[in-house]
Amino acid sequence: MSVIKTFNNFKGTQKRFELRKLINLARKEGANEVVDKLTTILRNYPGKKVFKLNIENKITSVERSMLNGIDTFCDADESLDGVSPDEIYNMVTDALIKLIEEDKDNKLVWQKPVKSMDIYGMAASNFDSKKAYSGINSFLLNFLWPMVNKKQWDKPYFLTFKQVTKNKGKVKKGAQGYKVLYYSISYSVLLSDGSKFRSNDVKKFTSYILKNKSKIPKIAKANDKQIAAFIYQSGYSIVKYYNVFNADDITGIDWKLKPQEPKTEVKRIESAEGIVINMPLLPKITNKGTQPMYVPARDLVDIPKIKDFKTPQEYYGTLFHELVHSTLHKKRLDRDASNYALEELVAELGASFLNAESGILYFNIKNSAAYLKGWRKRLLKELKEDNRFFFHATSRAQKAADYILDRDSKGTPKYLTTVKPKVVKTVRKKAIKKTVKAPVTKKPKVNAKTGQVSLFGTDKKTSKKGLGSVFGDNDLFQIASDKTVKQNRPDTFRLKGEIGKLMEDLQRFRMSIVLTGDPHAGKSEFAKQLVNAFIESGFKVGFFDLEQGGMQSKDTEESINRNIPLKNQSCLAVAGEAPNGIDTIKQYADKFDVVVIDSFQKLNIHAKRFDELRLEYPNTIWIVIFQQNAEGGTSGGSASTYDTPIKIKVHRSDHTFVNNYAEIEKNRGNSIGQKYNIFQRKVLPPEEDKPKTEEDNPE
Repeated sequence: MSVIKTFNNFKGTQKRFELRKLINLARKEGANEVVDKLTTILRNYPGKKVFKLNIENKITSVERSMLNGIDTFCDADESLDGVSPDEIYNMVTDALIKLIEEDKDNKLVWQKPVKSMDIYGMAASNFDSKKAYSGINSFLLNFLWPMVNKKQWDKPYFLTFKQVTKNKGKVKKGAQGYKVLYYSISYSVLLSDGSKFRSNDVKKFTSYILKNKSKIPKIAKANDKQIAAFIYQSGYSIVKYYNVFNADDITGIDWKLKPQEPKTEVKRIESAEGIVINMPLLPKITNKGTQPMYVPARDLVDIPKIKDFKTPQEYYGTLFHELVHSTLHKKRLDRDASNYALEELVAELGASFLNAESGILYFNIKNSAAYLKGWRKRLLKELKEDNRFFFHATSRAQKAADYILDRDSKGTPKYLTTVKPKVVKTVRKKAIKKTVKAPVTKKPKVNAKTGQVSLFGTDKKTSKKGLGSVFGDNDLFQIASDKTVKQNRPDTFRLKGEIGKLMEDLQRFRMSIVLTGDPHAGKSEFAKQLVNAFIESGFKVGFFDLEQGGMQSKDTEESINRNIPLKNQSCLAVAGEAPNGIDTIKQYADKFDVVVIDSFQKLNIHAKRFDELRLEYPNTIWIVIFQQNAEGGTSGGSASTYDTPIKIKVHRSDHTFVNNYAEIEKNRGNSIGQKYNIFQRKVLPPEEDKPKTEEDNPE
């Protein structure tokens, strides 16, 4: 849900830290009105921890992060006033929902071809400026309105009624206007005497601020930089719309359009390849897996080889999708991707913008019937809950596409201004030279003597000289004797105290500790003792307490106090929920050295997905509790318990807690079978590992 929508929906109790969190997010999204209102509340009540809020005067401005691709101006007499922003959001959202619900082709709106691109090589553009529409306006004119009106226009140009008249043209009788959006910024400041000054003119507002800064407590003693920041934060963005007419419905104007020679498939693919290799800070692209994905922790895109796709277009459409995902990285656009549905829509739309740029039709390997069915259901849910959802997605998608295209000051993408580079990937070069047919699966070679399949494409005997000549610069395998390649591998370490004795030598890379065991055996208690051991060794820990609800739970607070000294608690952050499931976990995975999940079942996903976390965040240490089912197995599946380097089972000896113990069942490179008494907090010697009886522990 958007920042402003969240604020407008406030009803009931809100905690101070929750308001601070929303303020930080509002600053990042450019929701200045939310920042202003909430900081005023906190400033007026400095000692108050809990607030009862019921927002009656809803905020009508929009986050500036929504404005990518929307113009800041239009002809004044073309604007349709008296329309609230919510009506605009509903207009677009309702039309989109209707299309998706009625669509029988199992195609999403933005996957349709743009007719004017095929004829003139241009998408929807303003005739006067010759500038292509972008962001939400590109989506409206190229996809949504043509679909709603069941009409594809031949000519790409659009004009306002005033622009038609200026160019001595005439709108055909009965022609329909199509709505596009623009925004204006309204500036407002509260003076020390309680009066307010407002203006839509930034120059006029700036002049007023400079003359009256002594009357504004916030900037009375501010320098020029601080005043500039104050002026920016005083502006609230308002979205409006106006009508434009397509050139097909206008007479009397020479459009000076020349049909282009249709782009050959080679040219289209060359354009796509040019976009890829000219992307700033291009992430590493590998072809090792069977499922396309972007891995943020490694800043890596993995995609099947081009020969494994039905067409090169499908390959590039899929690659564009993953490259848009990669722009979320902090070294690029630093985009919050905690909302899976939003981030997936951003990648979908961003890929469609890049496909339109290169001239290839929209293809995506993920667009199977099963994927689309689930995706459409999720998309509809989000659209119905938040009428700004799609606006946020188009804005982010446009920003991502612009980043990848790296336009110059004239708006020309970098791939069009650089010398045409050689296509470095042999498989891509082949795809450009000839049409790629559906892949033919070759039968693997079988050694006649052993009957074994040759995994690496050869059944020759390896010479004593080694494998270097066989693999060369292979980026998957490294010859063991080659010590020239520096490994990015954290050193081994040993935790302090009794936990260190139990766990022995550990290596951080892809390290995870899975806790299973009997109900009420003390898994959560033992997990907190593990947490304390890591904190004692200098690690910072994030704890998802999904079983008991975080620090609001009396049991959680008491358990932390029992097992973690107060001096160590400052290195522990506790969350009582994961609102977006595993996506929330991923959002914070690289913020901590150690992440604890109690328990994994509360994420409502299959246990095998735990391995995603280890692979995507190999330098984060995972401590995860898996609840045991009635048969003694792991609820939700058991694959992850076999993949984890360390597995510890917690046993309940009797109805007392004092005899419960943890047992090492798996610990790669270390001893197994060691036992640790949770109550005594010490490793049990072999001769004492038999649980005591109740009589041995008198009160």
